[in-house]
Amino acid sequence: MEFKSACVNVMAMDLRPTTTFSGDEFTKLIQTACNVQARHGKQPINAAQLISDRTTLVRCLEEEADKARQEISADLNSASEDSVGMGATTDLWTEKYSLRHYMSLTMHIIDHNHKLLNLVLSVSNFQDDSETAENLAEHLDRELRKFNVIRDNLVFVTDGGKNVINALEILNIPRIYCMDHCLNIVLKTAFNMKMVELDLYGETGREVLKCVESAVNFVRSSRRRKSENLKKLKKPPRTCEATEFPRYMSHVPCMQDLLDNFDEVCTFLHNANEEETANNLSRDDIQVLVDFIQPLDEKAKPHSNDLSEVNQAWLNDHIEDKPEDGDLLCFLKANARVQLAGRFAVQLMQKCKKIVTLFKGWGENHLLDETLKQDIPTRWNSLLIMLMSFPKDHFDTVNSTLLAHNTREKTYDHLLLNQEDQNDIKRLINFLKPWKLESERVQGDKYPTLQYVLVAAARLAALSEPKEDDSFKIQHLRARAAQLLKRKFVPHDLHKIATFLWPDFRRLLMLKTATERKKVFDQAIRMCDKFSGSTADHTTARKRRKLDDGYDQWRAESSTAESGEEYDEIEEYLNAKLPLVPGEDVLKFWEREVLRLTQ
Repeated sequence: MEFKSACVNVMAMDLRPTTTFSGDEFTKLIQTACNVQARHGKQPINAAQLISDRTTLVRCLEEEADKARQEISADLNSASEDSVGMGATTDLWTEKYSLRHYMSLTMHIIDHNHKLLNLVLSVSNFQDDSETAENLAEHLDRELRKFNVIRDNLVFVTDGGKNVINALEILNIPRIYCMDHCLNIVLKTAFNMKMVELDLYGETGREVLKCVESAVNFVRSSRRRKSENLKKLKKPPRTCEATEFPRYMSHVPCMQDLLDNFDEVCTFLHNANEEETANNLSRDDIQVLVDFIQPLDEKAKPHSNDLSEVNQAWLNDHIEDKPEDGDLLCFLKANARVQLAGRFAVQLMQKCKKIVTLFKGWGENHLLDETLKQDIPTRWNSLLIMLMSFPKDHFDTVNSTLLAHNTREKTYDHLLLNQEDQNDIKRLINFLKPWKLESERVQGDKYPTLQYVLVAAARLAALSEPKEDDSFKIQHLRARAAQLLKRKFVPHDLHKIATFLWPDFRRLLMLKTATERKKVFDQAIRMCDKFSGSTADHTTARKRRKLDDGYDQWRAESSTAESGEEYDEIEEYLNAKLPLVPGEDVLKFWEREVLRLTQ
């Protein structure tokens, strides 16, 4: 019995298959251990009598798993009693070789002792053939039921996978976007020059495009089109942002088709009493869009719709301002310079990757003070690690090593890092470092990270503002990152509440209006009803120490209270003299102050 339990523990803890404990060689191993024991004065044991068969091991493993689920379920329910809510994370991935699908489920709870608990409930084989939202919802529902998870105040944190989002909507469970994943997507997109990832129309261009789509869709859907012998216009391409691997579909054919039939379409719209749609159409603006976008489409098409491979001289000329340009074309070109800001970084990083590969292949890393490191395609921050591994002020060693390997058959002169490349590497490192820092802050598992999200987004947005000493390339890259962050990150109410509960930022100065802040305060009042107060008094103010975390401009001072309605304990909290609290110590603060601030 004791040996059987030990085998079951090995299977569970080391993820070993049942075949580990079967076969002649395993029996010989155990017999050898028994014989060694016998030589030291013990009665020899027959190893075959110790070893259980696979069926018994599987049955015992299932029994132990059931016991573990019951214990975890009890701990889960105990920790969640009277709590404001519970968090959960889930992810789905495919094993590389067997192509089996797996799904994880982890619960995150702050218990009565103000400690963060991370409970891994399951890593289960997703056996459905298709990863549809319905199948994912059924699988998640089944796993939650196994542990009797109460869903009243449950919130999931997930990546941007559309099927997972839809699955949680089916289960009617709230969901917020993983900030670490968001930052990863923002920077990967900033360095992605594929047409599908670029917003080459900008806000003004999209307004023109929207008018085109409205007119074309109306004409295509009208029953009177055939009777008036109006050509069936080409359909506007559907946006593909909802799919995991979107495909680029150009709007140029649709716009060109409308231009070819412009007078007929306008007449048709006027006759159909669609005066506003007809009046919003501008032949000149549509022509400007076609003339600007069509050459980009044609140049990118041979390179799988990727502008990073397009000739740099041609591209610079195409997006350079000219005296005869109108307002719309000037806007499109300025926007394109921002959208294509990451192109220089993509080309520089590709050059650095080739250098790292060559140095590793040649065995020349010993010539450098620090080993050159290769990037990992799935994580943007590995690009920063790669750039930082290059010598800070000794690029000559890299260049001289490349030159030393030149032969008549092959040269590496095209990989030499000139002064501009060296400066760009340093600028890119300075640009990326804060993103890496904030990414690491929001992915901790020893402390809550929700309170970091709003402040991190505010800091990165502020750092993305162009600086006077930046090169034009870095200025445009900062602007591109700011655009993507604004588009990808939409703060959830829980982000704001969590930031409010971080004493340093309780005034929510990163929110633009007092109305936004009042809305959060009102929601906090409703949440306070879930706590019972105390008359304990802890009025001693603690000394505020400076925290070098880059967040000072949004920190609250007790003397900067805004006039407004009385918020009772909320107002007391806003006006209290409180010490500075590092983000990872927020739970410790509330463990110490909860009695005074919630009375």
